[in-house]
Amino acid sequence: STQGYSSAASDVYKRQDELDYKVKESLMEVVVEKYRELLELIDKGAKQDPKHFEALKKNAEDELQTIKNINEDA
Repeated sequence: STQGYSSAASDVYKRQDELDYKVKESLMEVVVEKYRELLELIDKGAKQDPKHFEALKKNAEDELQTIKNINEDA
């Protein structure tokens, strides 16, 4: 039936989204860690603007928290 197919398709997409967010959570954890490492290098004298990378790291941390919240609710 069309309704049965719709329900099954919805379940598949829901599971696919869940998997995508699990993968995305792992990737964002790596991104946040890399920004932390970069900021350490800047602290040790690398010629970069730390404020720029601190802002990028903060954005990545915020996105990671959003993804974690989505994963917890799934």
